[in-house]
Amino acid sequence: MQKLLFSIIPILFIPAVSWGEPGIKPGDRITFLGGTFVERMQIHGHFEAELRTRLGGDIKIRNLGWAGDNVRGESRAVFGTVEDGMDRLLSDMELTRPSVIVICYGGNEAHGGVNGLVTFRDNLTDLVRKLDKFNARYIFVAPRPYENLGPPLPSPSAFNSMLARYASVIQDIAKQNGSLYVDLAHVEPVVTDQVLSSSSENGPWILEDHAGLTSNGVHLTSFGYWRLAGAFADAIGVNREMIRLTTDGNTTGVTGLTFNTKGPTVSIQGTLNQLPLGFGRLIGNSSAIRFSLQVKDLTNPTYVVKSDGNVLGTYSNRQLADGVMLQLPTDIERSNALRESIVNKNMLFFHRHRPQNETYLLLFRKHEQGNNAVEISQFDPLVDNHDRQIYQLTKPSAFTITISPQKP
Repeated sequence: MQKLLFSIIPILFIPAVSWGEPGIKPGDRITFLGGTFVERMQIHGHFEAELRTRLGGDIKIRNLGWAGDNVRGESRAVFGTVEDGMDRLLSDMELTRPSVIVICYGGNEAHGGVNGLVTFRDNLTDLVRKLDKFNARYIFVAPRPYENLGPPLPSPSAFNSMLARYASVIQDIAKQNGSLYVDLAHVEPVVTDQVLSSSSENGPWILEDHAGLTSNGVHLTSFGYWRLAGAFADAIGVNREMIRLTTDGNTTGVTGLTFNTKGPTVSIQGTLNQLPLGFGRLIGNSSAIRFSLQVKDLTNPTYVVKSDGNVLGTYSNRQLADGVMLQLPTDIERSNALRESIVNKNMLFFHRHRPQNETYLLLFRKHEQGNNAVEISQFDPLVDNHDRQIYQLTKPSAFTITISPQKP
């Protein structure tokens, strides 16, 4: 046997329109800021799982989404004025100490139509000016258009056209700040004018856990967040590595690579730099990474290819010499454990910056239970502990692939 060539090629997503430096780097502290899209992101964990596994887990993510919020922070005002909402936003930002701020606004504001465009530009510019105190890099994200689910829901075409104009404002401000810009209208899966059929007997606007991307044409399901996560990571420059393994030392994306030959059987061992993700509750046994395998100069007529004992296929020596496409099974149990830990961390931080009974702890009824406010900061070490656990779960494990002659 003279030469072995083995490569793993992950499924790629079409990136959104963007520019600037890679949005996130190892060691960053990322704060997601926005409305419902951001708030619901934290209960599914897919965006964070994708980013952490691509960067080896060496980042920290905090979610400051607030359902119904706009660029002025109005939803955060609770019982106060609009100005109080912005003060709350900036105060919560102090908790996260960000090096990167992902700003996701514009969806609510777009309902204001043409007359709201100038105000939105002014308010977004003002928000950025206030956030400059954190000396963080920005990633501006334009909202995803609404899906057309057909009657009895209205057609979203007029709103989507207006949303594109608000996205242009976000794009302009991103350019002015030399920042990365991602338009979710161009992130796969892209919204079209097609009327979508129901994925359940009760209609897609009823159930959160049905197979569609959204539950009502607007809000993503867990499946929808999972589908969007990889494309979003690609769009901000945090890519899945193309892994190529060769005997001539021209390898990428792996460490500790070894090739061993024992008789006619070839064994390839190493560790992937990035943990492959697969979530059993979402995509079942089909969870896998596609990769190509090419092995030349095999002398037996037919070979069985296995990954850690799992049969990937049976091929002739000619097929293997030409190259075949296979699927490498992922560790679904570990992926689910990672996502569960991320969700738990997010819920702890949620209660840190939005305590459920804050009227009694901090506001006009604090004379009753305000002495318990001291417990709020006790969430901090719990959140940090989960960050450490998440980091450990993102470390990829070793793999073994064997190529053995098929028994007669």
